[in-house]
Amino acid sequence: MAQIFISHAHKDKKLVDALADLLRLTLEIKANDIFCTSLEGMGVPSGENFISFIKEKIQDPKIVIIILSSNYYESHFCLCELGASWALSHKKLVLTIPPLAKNDLGGVLSGVQVDKIDDLDGFIDEIKEALGIKDFKTPVWNSKKDQFLKKLPSILKSLPQPERVSLEKYEKLQGENKEYKLTYKKQESEIEELKNQIKKLKKCKNAEDVKKVEKEHLPAWDNFKEICGRARESLDKLPRAVGYFIAEKYLSDGKVKLNGFNDPDLLNESVDAEKSGFLESDEGWFWLIEKDRKVKNVISVIDELADFISENDGTDFAEIFYEENDYECSLGNKQFWKKFLLPKNYFLRS
Repeated sequence: MAQIFISHAHKDKKLVDALADLLRLTLEIKANDIFCTSLEGMGVPSGENFISFIKEKIQDPKIVIIILSSNYYESHFCLCELGASWALSHKKLVLTIPPLAKNDLGGVLSGVQVDKIDDLDGFIDEIKEALGIKDFKTPVWNSKKDQFLKKLPSILKSLPQPERVSLEKYEKLQGENKEYKLTYKKQESEIEELKNQIKKLKKCKNAEDVKKVEKEHLPAWDNFKEICGRARESLDKLPRAVGYFIAEKYLSDGKVKLNGFNDPDLLNESVDAEKSGFLESDEGWFWLIEKDRKVKNVISVIDELADFISENDGTDFAEIFYEENDYECSLGNKQFWKKFLLPKNYFLRS
């Protein structure tokens, strides 16, 4: 039965191999007195069930040496060995491997003696006591230990390290994953929409029917109607004369000369709007004051519509709009204002 059970991560094999040699040579014990899964002659014999053999070997060693490294914490099997040694109340020694340190320990390792891999004198004293070794050759230990410590930096440098993701990168990946899911869902919806459009197109009897289906399934039309609806709703909250001058801001330079003979109603309402702080005038010329919050809101929506029209210039939307209305989609066209933006009974220059 092995007297020493070395619990370690397979990735730390090179380090464990050097440590096992140091113990075997200085303690003058046989290879089979040490159980270490990754080392030839000290691990699981060929043909044996791996898990069953380890369960047997961890039952009653005199001491369990835990090579605690970053790789150890990443190994589920190592953590099972650690739990088993705790449950069986074995004497445990812990050797920490950089970058881990004593303050990284906790849980079942609370109260356990901890030594660093480069500070082994206390560690070997505990092993001597556990194995009952009386005749210990200190000069041999010092010599072999020095040789081990000399090789240690290069061994540690050669050990593979677990790949860990920083919290910042994890959160970034989580965000990207969420974005990909939303994009996938959107694309699925678009595919379904296209399938429905194809079904309707197959039922079309003439070019006019095809145009109706294209318009119905053109996302730009929905955006256009939504923006125009918001603009009309905002304009409806203002006096009619103010809506007239907002339209003039886009149809001309915004200044209009009014007289009571040609535009009596418009002139009267414009005078009232001036008194309310919406307009200014000089010698019969009236223009809009853009400081009012309601006016700013309307202009903001109409500017949004202007951007939409510019972005969709030359697209299917622009082509279908022209075919339906016989004029370009433009804020510089009074027919456009009359049909899509100004509420009924609003003033509009002839």
